[in-house]
Amino acid sequence: MTDKVFLSVVIPVYNEEDCIVVSLQKIINYLQKRNLPSEIIIVDDGSIDNTKNLVEKFVKDNPSLNIKFLTRQHMGKGTAVRMGMLNSVGDYCLFLDADLSTDITEFDKMFPYIQQGIDVIIGSRRIRGAKIVIHQPFLREFMGRVFTWLSNIFLGTKFSDFTCGFKCFSKKAKDKIFSTQKINGWSFDSEILFLAKKFGFKIQEIPVTWYNDPSTNVKLLKDTILSFIELIKITVLHKSKRIIILPFILLCIILGFWLRTSCINFGLPSKNLALTTYNPDEPIVFWSIEKWEPKKLNFHPYGGFFWGGFHLYVTAGGLAIGKILGYVKFGNRDFYINNLKEADKLYKTGRFILIIFGSISAVVIFLILKECYSDKLALIGMFLLSVLPAHVFNSVYIRPDVLMMFFGLLSMYFSVKIIKEDETKYYLLSAVFVGVSAATKYSGGIFLICPVLAHFLVNKKFIKKVVDYRLYLVLLFFVISFLFVSPYVILDFNKTQDSFLRYIKHNLSMAKGAMNFDQYILYGKGVISYFGYYLKYGLGKVMILCCLLGIVLMCINTIVKKNKFDLYFLISGLIVLAVISNTKTQALWYIFPFVPFAVVYSIRGLELLYYHKKIILKFLSVFIIVILVSYTFIYTIAYWKLYKHKNVREEASEWILKNIPLRSKIAIARSYFWTPPVLRQYNPPYEVLMGADPVSSSVQEGVLGLEKLLDETEYVVLTEYEYRWAVHPKLRKYFSKHAEIIDRIFNSGEFVKLAEFDKQAKFLWFTFKKNYPPGDWLIPNPKIVVYKKV
Repeated sequence: MTDKVFLSVVIPVYNEEDCIVVSLQKIINYLQKRNLPSEIIIVDDGSIDNTKNLVEKFVKDNPSLNIKFLTRQHMGKGTAVRMGMLNSVGDYCLFLDADLSTDITEFDKMFPYIQQGIDVIIGSRRIRGAKIVIHQPFLREFMGRVFTWLSNIFLGTKFSDFTCGFKCFSKKAKDKIFSTQKINGWSFDSEILFLAKKFGFKIQEIPVTWYNDPSTNVKLLKDTILSFIELIKITVLHKSKRIIILPFILLCIILGFWLRTSCINFGLPSKNLALTTYNPDEPIVFWSIEKWEPKKLNFHPYGGFFWGGFHLYVTAGGLAIGKILGYVKFGNRDFYINNLKEADKLYKTGRFILIIFGSISAVVIFLILKECYSDKLALIGMFLLSVLPAHVFNSVYIRPDVLMMFFGLLSMYFSVKIIKEDETKYYLLSAVFVGVSAATKYSGGIFLICPVLAHFLVNKKFIKKVVDYRLYLVLLFFVISFLFVSPYVILDFNKTQDSFLRYIKHNLSMAKGAMNFDQYILYGKGVISYFGYYLKYGLGKVMILCCLLGIVLMCINTIVKKNKFDLYFLISGLIVLAVISNTKTQALWYIFPFVPFAVVYSIRGLELLYYHKKIILKFLSVFIIVILVSYTFIYTIAYWKLYKHKNVREEASEWILKNIPLRSKIAIARSYFWTPPVLRQYNPPYEVLMGADPVSSSVQEGVLGLEKLLDETEYVVLTEYEYRWAVHPKLRKYFSKHAEIIDRIFNSGEFVKLAEFDKQAKFLWFTFKKNYPPGDWLIPNPKIVVYKKV
């Protein structure tokens, strides 16, 4: 045995009587076989079984071996490892678990990196080449992955595996790190790796073979909670910048969640006085679920197939939980008509589920931007998505758009991981979430561009990329996941009136036609239409300008510095935009596949501006970011007030009840989501005359039908939805007959205006005036007018 020690092996033990002697013998055999000048340091963390006696006997029976045995009271694994490492003298110091979950022979894989002068070499069970022979129970393994994810977020690191107990340190790194380490518990692994990164040591992850020990001393629930607390302690104890980031992350989540949940009561059945809400599409979910026959295993999407259908199952799952908790009651249509408050609970439960997904979406975009760029950029992106007007208010509707985008974001995240790590599991995960996104809403299938493009951005020759089986695995798993979560694509491909093929044909015909003909005439289709109209309303004017600036600057940066992530977002985002904008049928909530890219463009360009050499551009970028964040928040709050406070429909209803005698004749074009509730309820206190049937007719037919009612009615109630296209100077020629009828009411003198109910989005000194917004953006504040026949 030489005086100079090359390798110190530290073994923390706590109640290891079943394995410690066998493990020590394996370690000694390996060290002697490799002829490594070494020492073994065993640190007993206050064992209460026979571990101490067994180790003392082993040391006594092997006096020729360089073994140190240290004992202390029970304080935690972190303390035991620290004590052993600081008492070691080797040029390199390895600590491993007493049960040899990672065998000592795995040290062979560390030698090449020791020769390269790497200071910190850590075993990982999560990288290519790693092998898990015996897995942990699913919940424990899942919580380990969550802990790794949280550690990377909290500490600003990018390690694949924190808790694998097989880590080696140079003497210099060991002395610096462990003299500073303070955490005693399970999270000490996160602390030492955080310190290794903080002190600038060279770090290398290596794949290891690992066996689970079912007799582990880890207490899952207790240690999970303590570990979360210890992550926060690490940032505080070491004065990490992350301590500033963490409250900001929590603030974004809480703010986004509050903005959405505070609007959850908007236009519920009890306010609408019907089994519908102020959003015309929400009832489709319940009408579809109502037809299900669980005893016959019939869960056909029916009308929900128009979008994709998977959101129905998510909503149904939420309703089932609500039923178990005693919050919602299930009944037939008559039950809900007579108990509108119970119908409210159905809608609130479905909305709450989507609000959760909407709030978590901000976390996912944080992870995407963190992987690609910087923490600062990720935080700004997270805040923007948390308060983005289109995303906030569509999270309140039981529609598939927000859910579709959530799964699309997950696909984007794993696509980014493909570019960074080129691992097959990320191909599969990205493809699976594209499939789920498409099953939620068909337009989510456009996210397939993300893993495919990521595949071609990996550093390989083009031919190798083309023949790489994983490219075709993406397509296969996309189809499999799509069919798995939407099985009626196969079960009812073309059997019934609600078949998959029928709705696909219907969607394609809509794309060729113009559902909102007035908007199409005024603003057209394509990218220019999207930026100048739909995105302008949904995201705000400032974000659109920043988005365009970002596209230009990212193009320049891609050419000059060949940044892969800029190229990834540019190509995939612009393809998405080109596809979704090139149909005649448009609405604001159709922009959702492009929303994540718009967020990235708007802030990435400003980051590039910030890092420019000219100081004036740095100040300019900060100024624009402040304007962007402030404007977006103010814009959202202005509309939030419309959703939160009394709606114009309710104000109009109250006025009508107060000022128009009961049983009077009131003419409306047709009953729909814009109609004042008092005229829409099942037994209105007035004689309501409708221009057309509310189920089988269009609004244009309803206006035409008013002509025959104007002679007999006493009052006319119209909403902006029913007349704005007929009075617009550029549209009148397309709706000449409708314009004549509206003119007769508004301008002939035959009728006099009694009341007008209108609200603009206002906050502080800002007023966002309506200028023919998209129909779905008008939902919270359509103008309503009441006329009386003279």
